[in-house]
Amino acid sequence: MLRPGTAAPEVVDVITTTAGRITEFTVPLDTADGDWVVLRVSDPTRANGSPGPAGHVCNDWGVAYSSPWWLQG
Repeated sequence: MLRPGTAAPEVVDVITTTAGRITEFTVPLDTADGDWVVLRVSDPTRANGSPGPAGHVCNDWGVAYSSPWWLQG
């Protein structure tokens, strides 16, 4: 979620997965924290050619995105 006044979405969970396997997870969402959410699949073993803010937990190679989902309060 992107909180007002921030430069990058907050990472609320990092899940380790394996290609070819189904991974299920639950992340609690609250519209008080932001009005949209994004699912990002990345490869932490590859560097991001155009990284975001220094130290951001997801500054790695983005493989796929599914976004945004707009939340209703």
